[in-house]
Amino acid sequence: MSNAKKIRICFVALNSYNLIANKEQIRHIGGAEVQQWLAARWLQSRGFQICFITLDHGQRDGTPQQGISIYNAYARDSGIPVLRFIWPRWSGLWSAMRRADCDVYYQRGGGVETGQVALWCRHNRRKFVHAIASELDCVPSLPSLGHLREKALYRYGLNNADAVIAQTEIQQHLLQRHFSKDSYLVRNCAPPLADSTVEQTSEIRREKKTVLWIGRFSPEKRFEWLLELAAQMPENDFIAIGASNKSSAYAIYLQNTAKHLNNVTLVGEVPYSRMQEYYQRASVLCSTSTKEGFPNVFLEAWRAGVPVVSTVDPDGVVKKHQLGYVANSTNELREGIQRVVASDEEHMKLSNRCREFFHANHTPEKTLPALEKLLLSL
Repeated sequence: MSNAKKIRICFVALNSYNLIANKEQIRHIGGAEVQQWLAARWLQSRGFQICFITLDHGQRDGTPQQGISIYNAYARDSGIPVLRFIWPRWSGLWSAMRRADCDVYYQRGGGVETGQVALWCRHNRRKFVHAIASELDCVPSLPSLGHLREKALYRYGLNNADAVIAQTEIQQHLLQRHFSKDSYLVRNCAPPLADSTVEQTSEIRREKKTVLWIGRFSPEKRFEWLLELAAQMPENDFIAIGASNKSSAYAIYLQNTAKHLNNVTLVGEVPYSRMQEYYQRASVLCSTSTKEGFPNVFLEAWRAGVPVVSTVDPDGVVKKHQLGYVANSTNELREGIQRVVASDEEHMKLSNRCREFFHANHTPEKTLPALEKLLLSL
């Protein structure tokens, strides 16, 4: 603890202000932002000094939120297109890093910031920790990144990080295979629920056999698979939480298709503080993605006793620990969902198993000591 108090950690998490400040606006709050905020609060409780760098939403620079200072990088839409890549974005990020004046800078998810943060840390003799957010950031083609400059900066940051954190053993293997990069395993976490909430959840979901889907309307999430399932399973209710990050013909097609299905409810984006309401109503969480890291929504479902039927299985835990069912097609997804909701007895067995697995492996107290140990060793 005495060593921790001397270490100042800066989380470079540009889209995290609304989460930190507990604002109702939702824009771009995803798993990476949630995991950084959970890690920051836990490290703060352990004696580390914590600050964040976020986008400028009009808040006063250096504003403290829950004892954590927030430094502004730049406003999202400021600057002239093309030129704003350098000013005010790159320059604003480096200015905020200088004002934060920390010992270690932590950045999560592949992008230009990975290289920009690494370069500043290298020239200013500070430590840089990069955390992987998706398997797509562990393969040479880097399909989730667009411009060549994004890929070049990401590769530079990955190669020059003082430490790289992986969410899964699969990511560790891919990093070593494709980038010859060693990494530290720090699994994702979620805070446990209060006992009263767990009891309430069990009562609510008995009313209907509801399938919950959470994600972006983007090709890799394959929301069209869920719509196909809904058309085949009129006896089930389907709730979809999410939206597209930007308007596209693909997203518009999905929304229009969903509106013609009587058993599909499009909720749109939901504040993180209200997500638990939807897990309470769900009998099963369905994931149709092609690739993921270790989805936050899995942990949030399991802590509430909601089994998962999914096309992805991080480190094989769904199959190994019988936390639901793994599928490779819409037919297999349908069969998995039907097995989960077939009887109250079957659902209760799966539900109890999910809670036990979560508490044994994915609370902050189980996962974050590995991060603390890494930070103290830098």
